[in-house]
Amino acid sequence: MTLDIGLITVVLTLGMAPIVLALFQKLAFRVLAIVVVASLSTGVACYVDDQWDYPLTEEEIDFRPVENPKNNYTGSNSCRSCHPDQYDSWHRSYHRTMTQPATPENVIGNFDNVTVEAYGEEYRLTRDGDTFWADSPDWKKPKVNGKYPRVRNQMVMLTGSHHMQVYWYNDKKAGRGLLHFDLVYVKETEEWVPRLATFITPPTRDSNPGTMGSARWEEACIPCHVTDGQPKIHRTKGHSDARMAEFGIACEACHGEAREHVNNMMNPLNRYAEHFSNGEVGIVKNPETLNPRKSSQVCGQCHSLRSFQTGKQQIQWKHGGGDPYRPGDDLEDTELVFQLPHPDPKLRAIENYIVKDLPGFTSGSFWPDGMVRVVGREYNMLLKSPCYDEAETEKPFTCMSCHSMHASQQTREERGLDEWADDQLKPGMRTNEACFQCHEDMRATLTEHTNHKADSSGSLCYNCHMPPTTYGLYKSVLSHQINVPKAQETLNTGRNNACNNCHIDKKLQWAADKLTEWYGHPTPVIHPDLDEAALNVVLLLQGDAAQRALAAWAMGWEPAIQASGDDWQAPILAELLDDPYYAVRFITHRSMKRFSPFENLEYNFTDTEEELLKAQEAVRATWFEEPGRNQDHRNPDVLTNPDGSLIMETLTNILSRRDDAPIDIAE
Repeated sequence: MTLDIGLITVVLTLGMAPIVLALFQKLAFRVLAIVVVASLSTGVACYVDDQWDYPLTEEEIDFRPVENPKNNYTGSNSCRSCHPDQYDSWHRSYHRTMTQPATPENVIGNFDNVTVEAYGEEYRLTRDGDTFWADSPDWKKPKVNGKYPRVRNQMVMLTGSHHMQVYWYNDKKAGRGLLHFDLVYVKETEEWVPRLATFITPPTRDSNPGTMGSARWEEACIPCHVTDGQPKIHRTKGHSDARMAEFGIACEACHGEAREHVNNMMNPLNRYAEHFSNGEVGIVKNPETLNPRKSSQVCGQCHSLRSFQTGKQQIQWKHGGGDPYRPGDDLEDTELVFQLPHPDPKLRAIENYIVKDLPGFTSGSFWPDGMVRVVGREYNMLLKSPCYDEAETEKPFTCMSCHSMHASQQTREERGLDEWADDQLKPGMRTNEACFQCHEDMRATLTEHTNHKADSSGSLCYNCHMPPTTYGLYKSVLSHQINVPKAQETLNTGRNNACNNCHIDKKLQWAADKLTEWYGHPTPVIHPDLDEAALNVVLLLQGDAAQRALAAWAMGWEPAIQASGDDWQAPILAELLDDPYYAVRFITHRSMKRFSPFENLEYNFTDTEEELLKAQEAVRATWFEEPGRNQDHRNPDVLTNPDGSLIMETLTNILSRRDDAPIDIAE
């Protein structure tokens, strides 16, 4: 008998007792009547208990990973009472919602009896009370009458909520192990898309989910998307008992295990003493007060491309107790942070051993010069920046120089928590104040240095020294490797330079000449193929899929439009509406909508090849029918004739050199 059944029995029996006592005078009859009433009450209690839908506790859940704080973890709710402001802004952040159970409060995808066509099959997405389901093809079984059998899976866990949301269902053969659902919900466009359509990945892989394999949450996501993730995968059976201290990136992910701190703070004297301890009591750490190296490593434990240094460490993490790193430790005591090449000879040898047989990993994660090309790995870029200094300095440059994990009162008043959550920047960090923190002398000589007007995008320090050449999540973001723009780097790597990233209507030779004129850079010899038209146009037409994605994004970037006009891009962008890579098409469509008359252009980037070609032809026809078009940019640099038509011979020539080698950007 459960506690609930017992309570119901007692309550019903006691409630009936006065009636029994009033009806019967003899003790024997009273006892017999009470026994009968108690039996009937038990029957009623059992029926009620059977009908009642009791929520499972975390430990009782066996179909997904569970929260189970161990060691000295205690959970973010323990921090709330003493740190309400910090808790509030963290709770509004996308760090918190990185991983969540699939509940009505957390699901952003449309499960309102929706039918989605993908991979040549039909998916039906429904909601049943507080649970979410997908009726989809069972790719693991053979076709019957030309169709795959159907299978119905419950979505039990979520990854992400900022740009898109990924869904996971239980692998019935792997305990709490989870498999990636075939579709992803894109927040920006409010649509379901094939999951590999959200990545720059070879198009041959997205034709059949049954042949491309399914990512496993407990291997792919658990290292960085929860707090103290423990895969606990059985060595031979692949059975997972995945656990974590807390869903998402919670307080203890950055501050370390807090149980000792919480216990100490129950004593008023200890709470008073904490004010003189730089925020460190017991083993709790404050990243703001750690030395520059260890402070940035708190972020670097997730925002980096890294690997364990030995296979033994990898096995211990996968089958045992999770990652040994804790905030305040030296991350590179146990892990290798890739730098290609690593400055430490010992770690460089490990790095070379790991990447020698992984050319796809190298090309999908790094530019040829070792700069990271994929978003979310900012710590690797920080390490290769000249502004970063591991030594103690008066103004050390770390992640905390610009970012804040908690919103200040000024931030709340100026931006609000919803806007702050997008980038978690401190006040003023979207302006040159970010760089003036250390380079105060540049304040008075800004325009002399930049050769641009003070209020223009060309005088924003980060547009030149941290240009948006890093790809991820359908967009380009600022590189976090601070460097000096050079035309030679473009020749060496194929990466756009800061000058041509804004001046998308100019050739590489133009940028090289300006850098020579203004800063005395050596003028490189540029191959004619790379200078046949404006550099961004060349990269758009002949680059690899990642270069095309970045070039298409730059076409719709506001600073580039301000610098290069908006009266020539659309017919050239149209060349990518039938690109082999889904992600390139998505970005192209978004940029296309920046130009009149395509603000409301309807286009399905996952459509058939025939429909994609029709959309491409319709864009061209609409563009050239509109009078007055192409008034300011009738020149060969943007492949436009004096009458406004495209210079098709040059366009076709550049397009014929397109790099179709498969590339897989490792987001």
